[in-house]
Amino acid sequence: MRTTIDRLILMALLLAGAVSCKRIPLHDPTAAVFLRFDIKHEVQVRTENGYIDFKQHPEYEPKVYGKQPNLIRVCFYDIETHQLAYEEVVPAEGDFISVPAGTYDLVAYSLGTTSTQIEYTNTRAGSLAYTTPTGTSIRTTNQTDSVKIEDTGTVITQPDHLYAGRIGSLVIPVRDEMEQTMVVDVEMVSVVETWTFEVKYVSGAEHIQSAEVYITGQAAGRYLWDVRPNLRHSAISFRGDTDRQLGRLFSVFNTFGRIPEIQTEALANVQVITTSGGHFQWTFDITEQFDNPDRLYNEIVIELPIEIPEGNGPGGFTPTVEGWDVEIEDIYL
Repeated sequence: MRTTIDRLILMALLLAGAVSCKRIPLHDPTAAVFLRFDIKHEVQVRTENGYIDFKQHPEYEPKVYGKQPNLIRVCFYDIETHQLAYEEVVPAEGDFISVPAGTYDLVAYSLGTTSTQIEYTNTRAGSLAYTTPTGTSIRTTNQTDSVKIEDTGTVITQPDHLYAGRIGSLVIPVRDEMEQTMVVDVEMVSVVETWTFEVKYVSGAEHIQSAEVYITGQAAGRYLWDVRPNLRHSAISFRGDTDRQLGRLFSVFNTFGRIPEIQTEALANVQVITTSGGHFQWTFDITEQFDNPDRLYNEIVIELPIEIPEGNGPGGFTPTVEGWDVEIEDIYL
């Protein structure tokens, strides 16, 4: 009897020892990779000398600098089929992954954005950052001596900064268990541009109750692999803030960038409601400012003066009251 009990105790001890000594690998020893991200918060707007006062307008700061992401999605694409082969979600501070050995095109992008969305990531070229339409459309009319050109575009929600990085033909070798971990550095840059907007000389700024600005000729999104713009014509809208002391309108807006077509103009349409209920509209061609290769900052500055009447009579371009109640806003040049 004692012999049987001793045997049972011995078997139990051996079993417990076998379980406690079992090794569960945290990473595939044949393809141990550490992803490390360098997130670039590039600022190309003029913020010094109080041009943008973040103390008075704290809502501008995240729009200018973006938000530090917490998570990043990393997609590995087959270099021949360009189809998604493997993906991981890792912390922004970096982490180990166990991607199978092979050669890939890598695309990484930040998660946690509020308005910017991502779709079509099953293929390398299809990965697209975009925002949803606001429900408003605009119609621009350009009247020349011989022809009248009309163009209708969708007003999209302003994007927030989404950081993306890419590496072509990344080789993940078959690795021996004793080799050091392979470190892959990915530089992450926002696919969104931040611009400042200013109407420099506003007479009667004290009469402004509210101002809305529409910027046309904007791309509807950005593809992550080659950062080319989506060519669907869109517009960005934003509130214009009034500086009554200096007599100016100003704001900050985010965009996926201008559509790179020579025939597509970028127009700034400023719509003002006065304290007495007047509706006024001015349109400015800002194409050259967008396209200026020598600019130091992303800024749109309107130096043509505008006058805000005290009453509700005509001034600038005056759309009908009904035009403010429908979903299509007419913008004339």
